Amino acid sequence: MKLTSLSSKAIFIAAALLLFASSFALAQTQEPAKPASEVDQLKQRLQQLEQTVTELKGQIEAIETKKKDSAPAIVEAKYSETVAPPPAETTPAEPAKPQDNGKGESTFAIYGFALPMWSMVAFLDHNWNKRFSTAAGYSFMDIDNSNGQSANAYHRGHYALTNLLFYPTDNVMIGGELQWGRRENFLDGFKSDDFRIRFFV
Repeated sequence: MKLTSLSSKAIFIAAALLLFASSFALAQTQEPAKPASEVDQLKQRLQQLEQTVTELKGQIEAIETKKKDSAPAIVEAKYSETVAPPPAETTPAEPAKPQDNGKGESTFAIYGFALPMWSMVAFLDHNWNKRFSTAAGYSFMDIDNSNGQSANAYHRGHYALTNLLFYPTDNVMIGGELQWGRRENFLDGFKSDDFRIRFFV
């Protein structure tokens, strides 16, 4: 009688364990699995992201190469004149602090280049006789201005003169001279002539 009740208990426990295991397995099988199409979509999206990153890296490298290979730009630098404050009488002056970017400090390099130009000079000195002589001449200069210069930059200049000199005696000279000058600007169309008459002894 004891054996029968013991075996029935064992059968009951085994059945309970079997029921628990089967319900656990059923719960696992009922868990929704991701369809294969979503996995494929994720893989495709990952490949697109990798391709985008590769293209961006290529663009960054191209920009870096262009910065290294490109010629430096000529930039016109404009500076404002500042008035220094009067020195303090009681306390020593502190060393000047460098300006930060917010206060107008230049953040780019400025390169200067010599501008091509050509010029000519021609003068003649002629003695009329023992008492009179004349000097006459002309000079010209033309600058090949750059795009970085302002419109009122100096572009072309002319200069000419003639005179008449008189020598009344040894080591004494009296004379008069006429001078002419002309300035032409780069782009603003400004042209100006200047005349001057000089007398000297």
